[in-house]
Amino acid sequence: MGVHPTRRRTTSLLLFLCLTALPLRGAPAPGRPGGAGSTGPPGAARVDWHQTLENWKNLVAVVGTLVAGAFTYLKFFRGRTFAPRLELGVKGELLVDGEARCLLATLTLKNVGLSKVELDARVTRLEVALYERGAYEFLYANPPADGAEVVRPAYWGEPHPFRVFTPHGWVESGETIADQLLVTIPAGDYLAYRLTFVATAPETELRRTIDWTVTAIVHPKPAAETNADGAKNQEDIDDDNES
Repeated sequence: MGVHPTRRRTTSLLLFLCLTALPLRGAPAPGRPGGAGSTGPPGAARVDWHQTLENWKNLVAVVGTLVAGAFTYLKFFRGRTFAPRLELGVKGELLVDGEARCLLATLTLKNVGLSKVELDARVTRLEVALYERGAYEFLYANPPADGAEVVRPAYWGEPHPFRVFTPHGWVESGETIADQLLVTIPAGDYLAYRLTFVATAPETELRRTIDWTVTAIVHPKPAAETNADGAKNQEDIDDDNES
């Protein structure tokens, strides 16, 4: 099995540092015992303990720097401490006035991470899709011969994208921003509307493009209000009985 190049370079560096930290023998410095001007016997090799301690001190400092760098890498890069993190929210309200129908979408975006997150205004969008009653009726036009119930995902029409948060180029850490969009709805018999909010952070040298997505379903007719026990209010029951 081969050795990873990074590990090989690290091992070589540590070996070099250890060798440079060893005490020098046979070549005492002038003015030291055994060197020029020394009072010891001529030619005697002695240990320069002062230089040895300095070498070991430098070695400990280098090793400490390497350990601190490794800890920083594991915590901030592998641990994704400063990774972009966004929390999205979307809700819709149907506005009806006679034959006119509009869908009011309210979007929120909160930066729950520890770093600033840039937004790509070109693709940050709200997608609106419609679920027609005709699609539902077509799905169950030919039920199974055995009479078994068929449960399938709703077939949504082609989504219509709209750009949102165009004035915002980024979101600071801990900051919450909001936007609203009013969309006209064509005349027709629809069972539901789907709102999909997509926020995009552009690609950088350190990471790829990141997308966050949240979806909400809007019913064309508000459901009856319920009390704390989950039962309908008496006024709604009376309305149902009259109808």
